[in-house]
Amino acid sequence: MKSQAGFTFTELLTVVTIVVMLAAVAVPRQALRNSDHRSMAVRALEANVRSSANLSHKVWQATGKPIRMTLDGRKVEMRHGYPTAVSISDAVVQNEEFRFADGYWKHVDSRDGQGCAVLYIPPSRADAEAVIISYTDGC
Repeated sequence: MKSQAGFTFTELLTVVTIVVMLAAVAVPRQALRNSDHRSMAVRALEANVRSSANLSHKVWQATGKPIRMTLDGRKVEMRHGYPTAVSISDAVVQNEEFRFADGYWKHVDSRDGQGCAVLYIPPSRADAEAVIISYTDGC
């Protein structure tokens, strides 16, 4: 009688155990890498929003302080020299990783949308500046 070639149950169980142990190490590392990516995206968007608000302010000053401006073909409403919370999205280069609503960009893939976001607060008076805050705790 011929001997059959194959794996014993013990060998198969050993291989499955090794694969499960490797997956247990790899999955958390990938999640951490994704979290780092989202945090970096939030910081980059914060810089983009800050730059756009400041540039809009400079253009507003240079053009006679209008209520509305056109930037790159998009109309931007101004208040106290900075874009309003609604119109700041027209001054910022959009990123499909974020959803925008009234001055607040939330990362679409975050565990907690509130904790992985950028907030834009226009000034409440003429001698103040816009405030831009980034949140990365929930990324």
